Order: sequence, then C-alpha cells, then structure tokens
Amino acid sequence: MRVISFILKYKNALNIVGVILSIVYLVYLMLQISVKDSEIKELKFDLATARFELFRCDKSLELQNEAIKRLEIKGELKEPKSVEKIKKIYVKDKSCQGELNAYKSLFNTSD
Repeated sequence: MRVISFILKYKNALNIVGVILSIVYLVYLMLQISVKDSEIKELKFDLATARFELFRCDKSLELQNEAIKRLEIKGELKEPKSVEKIKKIYVKDKSCQGELNAYKSLFNTSD
C-alpha cells in the first residue's frame, strides 16, 4: 500500500525521470550511430584504397607479362654449320677394346 501511495504522490516526478532517462538513452543511441557511421566511412575509404592498390598491381603485372613476352626467343634451334653428324662408326671387332679404339680414333681425328 505504501508503494502505491508513494507512486501516486510522486507520479509527476517519476514521469519526468522517465522522460529524462528516455532522452539520455536516445542521445546515447545517436552517439553510437555517429560512431558507427564514422567507422563505415573509414572502412569504405580503406576498401577504396585496397581496390586502387589492386588495380595498380594488376597493371604492373600486365606490364611485366608484356615485357616477358617481348623477351621471349622466337625461332628454331639450329646447329652450327661446323658440326658434322656421325652416321656410322666402323668397328674392327666387337670387343670392348676394339670399340674403344674406334671411338678414340674418331674423336682424335675430328680435332
């Protein structure tokens, strides 16, 4: 009973306290929204910076790839004209010593 009489006696004061608390809470929420907005702006700036860096890296990579393609050697492998191909080796006998002598004589005459 005392609680009810206390509430009825100070009804206007409790309403004022409720309104003040509501205003304080709204101000707090507005500050939180402001902080989050600034974080969003900062993150958007970071994202734009990262995209720009990615674009620069892609362009650098393209330039490097083009330079590598320009440096690529095109053509066929040609043997020097002074090199003669050996078509047949004449071995006197099939022993290891005979074959070794045939190879030695072949390479010694080509000097």
